Amino acid sequence: MDDLLDKIESGVYPLSAFDEIISYVNIRHVNFYSNRDATTDFMPADKLETAFYKTLSLFPLFVGDLSQRADGRMEIVIDKDNLNIPGYMESQSDVSFSDIESLSFNQSTWPTNLSTTGTIACPDAETNRIKLANIHVIRLKDNSGVIISTSFAHAVTDGYGCFEFLNCWGDQTRALITGQPVQESRYCFDRAVIRRLMPSERAPLNQTTRDMYTKSSYLTNWISWLSPSMRGKLMRYSSSKNPVEGCLFRIPRVKLDELRSQVLNYVPPGTRISDNDLISALTYKVLTQATMEATGGGSGWISSAISRAMGIKDGHCLGISCDVRHRLGMEDLNYIGNPIHQVFIPTSAEYATRRISPEALATIAFQVRQAVSLATPPYIGSLYELLESGGTSLGNFIVGMTSYRLTLWISNQTRFGIYKADFGNGVQSFATIIPDFGEGSIILLPSPPPCKDVLVNLTVSPKVKENILKNEFWTNIAEFFF
Repeated sequence: MDDLLDKIESGVYPLSAFDEIISYVNIRHVNFYSNRDATTDFMPADKLETAFYKTLSLFPLFVGDLSQRADGRMEIVIDKDNLNIPGYMESQSDVSFSDIESLSFNQSTWPTNLSTTGTIACPDAETNRIKLANIHVIRLKDNSGVIISTSFAHAVTDGYGCFEFLNCWGDQTRALITGQPVQESRYCFDRAVIRRLMPSERAPLNQTTRDMYTKSSYLTNWISWLSPSMRGKLMRYSSSKNPVEGCLFRIPRVKLDELRSQVLNYVPPGTRISDNDLISALTYKVLTQATMEATGGGSGWISSAISRAMGIKDGHCLGISCDVRHRLGMEDLNYIGNPIHQVFIPTSAEYATRRISPEALATIAFQVRQAVSLATPPYIGSLYELLESGGTSLGNFIVGMTSYRLTLWISNQTRFGIYKADFGNGVQSFATIIPDFGEGSIILLPSPPPCKDVLVNLTVSPKVKENILKNEFWTNIAEFFF
């Protein structure tokens, strides 16, 4: 803690429009470590905690407060004399690592109260401040292993930044154990750097994208007016009325490649279909079909009313989050934030009723490939120009999403360096997200190396989950994990 207090400085960090739009979300992961060598001093508690605070000094935004200005824009305020210290706790479990591993890390084997936060960022019960990071270290029975449960505010960073923090924490811990100093990385938190890297050219945005961010109503204005704490409480209450479940599947590499070869027969010759394109199409088709079956094909009156008011047909929409770091040449900056470009693909409700087949999947996979390919620097520049114009807000975005009968979101975390966090005894045996990430979310994760299979986490209602598990096309490709 002393190292943190000595190094941290007061400051104000304005957030980007993308930070603000997803500021109500917590990104939660769980990491499993095995003490296979029966090391007595396995991941020592004192070293872990000391290294955690050393790491915080390199990621100062996590000790600030999420604040909303009078003009509605958001910022993180760091007060050196009143830091918003992240939650950090350690506990002992009577569950052993072998109990968890023997059932393939099934969630039913996890210790209770593993995650100390929910999906929605809400004020801490003791401090009444929204903590921007929360860590729970769980020591497993007979010193058989350790679980590290993490929760980071999406307002501060995306999944990439979550694992940059975890990996840095591992480096700092090893340095304390070995006595060898670590070569500290420098991180960039300046949101203005994205604007500086934008080209002067601009490319026109499609109307779906404009509508998603700019359509307003009394509801959007009211949601945007609320403080982050009140907004979080409202959204937590709203989500509690529609319980969801997370379910994790594994798509074997051989199955994915077989499906790709079939889909390529129905797209123009020479078209590249990536894993992301293919899994986006597959999960979108499966989830829209399962949802239509669960609801009987109908839509709620609120969604229908909003759709009519906004002039949007009663269809579905697929949103894909694209990291712009490599598109803007930001790879070497170690940028911690949300450098995101959102791709939106609307479809008719009728598409969900079609029989699932390689030909049907090719329709969406090709659209995804085209949409992602259009995410050029000039197009990204136009999007960020729109977002920073003052005519967009979290409220606009929420109404934009609910204007469709069903909106699904895909986030690909397979390239986030997940299996690199070594605290002195090797990297994770397994890592995943807390399954109930948010209704309609589709999260792609890597399998533990060297396996090349892709893990897919779906967050849906119990009835939709039931229909997914009945879908023979899906279950012939994807293996139910938990």
